[in-house]
Amino acid sequence: MARGDERRAMRTTAFACLTATAIVTPAGAQEWGFIQARPNDATLFYGFPDSDVGPLSVICNTVRKKLLIIVLVLPPRAKAGQRVRITLTAGASSSAYDGKVVRDRIHGGRYIEAPAPADTRIFDLLKLSQSLTIAVSSTRETVPLKNIADPIAKMAKACLGK
Repeated sequence: MARGDERRAMRTTAFACLTATAIVTPAGAQEWGFIQARPNDATLFYGFPDSDVGPLSVICNTVRKKLLIIVLVLPPRAKAGQRVRITLTAGASSSAYDGKVVRDRIHGGRYIEAPAPADTRIFDLLKLSQSLTIAVSSTRETVPLKNIADPIAKMAKACLGK
């Protein structure tokens, strides 16, 4: 599979995961979830059931051991192709990822995607605190890390074999 096709497939999986959350959770609830729709893609996500999007998805290509971090926290006047830095902060620890703004051709919206190596850094970060702050430029969104233990354990096993 070509690199562009692989990324499109990973994005489609992420949006499908967020849509699935809308089907299986009560109205208004936000929750962490894990879906492995295909053997080579595993997704950890935080989603809102009343919509087909959520602020954060982490997609792992389990064969190539690469992550694609997708966030919907956008800086003001973000334009497709714009380079941005995503900073994830939990407690006193943080991790930064360089990404770019992408236009979703299917849904018409914009989001940020940042490639990252499949290592324990992001998984360890998500276990550190009661909440996670997603920051892009001056825009911030904080999400609870409540009930993340099971989805993150499944993601780490699928992605890292741990």
